[in-house]
Amino acid sequence: MYNKIMCEGDFVSLEWSHIGGLGIAWAGRTSKEIKMSQQPRSWMKFSTRKHGVLYARYQAIYDGVDALAAIAFIVGSALFFSESTKTMATWLFLMGSVFFAVRPLVHLVRDFHLARLPEQAEAEEG
Repeated sequence: MYNKIMCEGDFVSLEWSHIGGLGIAWAGRTSKEIKMSQQPRSWMKFSTRKHGVLYARYQAIYDGVDALAAIAFIVGSALFFSESTKTMATWLFLMGSVFFAVRPLVHLVRDFHLARLPEQAEAEEG
């Protein structure tokens, strides 16, 4: 899946692609087009460039944690085929579960971090 958001003015664009659970995110300034899968998401307009950059970074962290969880579960599943590697498989399942527990924490920390940043009017004054 490939997603792209391009907004005008001081709003930040985000683009990311998901390939096998891996994600790449970046932010920058672009033209007026908004395109994302089938549905535009105008709620992703950010009041400052820093908001957009932080959002993109946290999205990359989230995608990385998600990929690590998938890898841990896939490798753990393969290790369950052999009696001698079942202990390692159990540990990988535990690690995958921990990664799944970290995922919502990444969003929670992102939301608190974004809430602490000044809005556009405040950023221009300070």
